[in-house]
Amino acid sequence: MITEAERSLAAAQAAAPIQQQAGFTEFELPALDLNGIQATLARDMPELDAAAAAQVQTHLAKLGPRGENWVGDGMSRIAGASAGHDGEACPFCAQSLEKSPVIAHYRAYFATAYQTLKSDIARRLQDIERAHGGDIPAAFERAVRVAMQGREFWQRFMEVPNADIDTAAVART
Repeated sequence: MITEAERSLAAAQAAAPIQQQAGFTEFELPALDLNGIQATLARDMPELDAAAAAQVQTHLAKLGPRGENWVGDGMSRIAGASAGHDGEACPFCAQSLEKSPVIAHYRAYFATAYQTLKSDIARRLQDIERAHGGDIPAAFERAVRVAMQGREFWQRFMEVPNADIDTAAVART
């Protein structure tokens, strides 16, 4: 009862600052499309088994940076390089691909469906970065700080629940 009276007196004495003080506003981070992310990451390529993918990735790693792009570009050039040959020819060395130990794996790895999946994953990452990157974390931290300052002001006049928000932990998560 005394605390309530003290708050009422403080409110009466601070009428002008109270009228000028903004109220609390909601703050939140943009939502994550968890269902969409899970759906994208759950997609698989039945024609691309794990062993074949591992073999191709091991081979691509030996080629160094941008090796995957180089081989992928070459895969799209097989038809042109094979013109005038009996069967398919390597676009890099013009040798027959008939006995290549990796060409079938490359076909699966660089198939349209696989490229589509990779593009969809890259697009999801860009969407997440656009929605949660840039100034978004700083704006969230600023909104939380303003709310905490507002809490300090208003708690002199009324009961305001404490809301400790570790914005650094939220940003890391």
